[in-house]
Amino acid sequence: ERLVFNCNAYRLNPGSQAFFFPVLYLYDAQGKQLAKNTGYFGLDPLIDWTAPADGEYVIQVRDMLYRGSPSSIYRLSVGALPYDTYLFPAGGRRGETVSATLSGENLKARQLPIGLESNAPLGMRQVATAEGSFPFVVGEAPEAMEGGDPLPLPISLNGRITARDEVDRFNLQVAPGQTGVYSFESFVERIGSAVGIRMRVLDPRGRALGNDASVQGRPDPRLDVNLSQPGTYVLEVGEGGGKAGPRGIYRIQVTPSQPDMAVVVSPDNPNLGPGTNTYLQVRVLRRTGITGEMEVTFPNLPPGVTATAARIRPDQNQAFVVLSAAANAQPGSFAMV
Repeated sequence: ERLVFNCNAYRLNPGSQAFFFPVLYLYDAQGKQLAKNTGYFGLDPLIDWTAPADGEYVIQVRDMLYRGSPSSIYRLSVGALPYDTYLFPAGGRRGETVSATLSGENLKARQLPIGLESNAPLGMRQVATAEGSFPFVVGEAPEAMEGGDPLPLPISLNGRITARDEVDRFNLQVAPGQTGVYSFESFVERIGSAVGIRMRVLDPRGRALGNDASVQGRPDPRLDVNLSQPGTYVLEVGEGGGKAGPRGIYRIQVTPSQPDMAVVVSPDNPNLGPGTNTYLQVRVLRRTGITGEMEVTFPNLPPGVTATAARIRPDQNQAFVVLSAAANAQPGSFAMV
């Protein structure tokens, strides 16, 4: 009988489980060690084992360093259980029905139709199956897999990195009148993939236009590339860490770039007393299409609270703002929407 011992501990609550390192040991009735695992899903161990004979066996769970605490909570599942399950492709075009493959270790693959309404919200959703819920991306561009004829833009690409050093290649056709900056947005960590990826784009002459975005520490790398002339471009997707294999799925949406930026205010929960003030640091990440001067303002502040205005020049990425509370400002907790 094939049995899977799946210990779910760190995955339950990474914050409180930070000092719990569960280990699984499997023994026969005479105390002989048959299997051991110290971590499969990160810190959480798993044993996949087939019994050599009928009899009694013992599964042991303990902390690696023989420690314990009230927060060292685990859930051990035992049986002919699937694991490393996945849904591929992990996205589809709204208004269409996607024939996705539901499979995994110790699970026979089967097809699962996923119907998407024509007015389905774009972006992430969860798809419920008999094996649990899976992240799924709803797009509006045509869908494609690796290989084949050059693909027109915009396009949503679905692939899988099954081996280390594997490189998938997609041929992309840019027609006259379609040139410009395009965003190559990947979905990897967000869809629960086991692998990390790196991307680069080659122009019609084979010259690299996009660098490896994953080196920036982004689990879902994104490239913004100027496809400046008509022709056939090549997108290369390679293994960039993690575990390659059947669960090494990814999805890349190639669309015309839109002006995009990120703003971070620190601290994001300032505390003020009546008659006091504090500094706020406003940092800007200019992703694409944002090149000019920016004016920083804080509208809709609570009564009695004011903020100085600031400007961020094109060659800058931050500014400082003074947040002040009048002497008669009323206390309370406020949120800006």
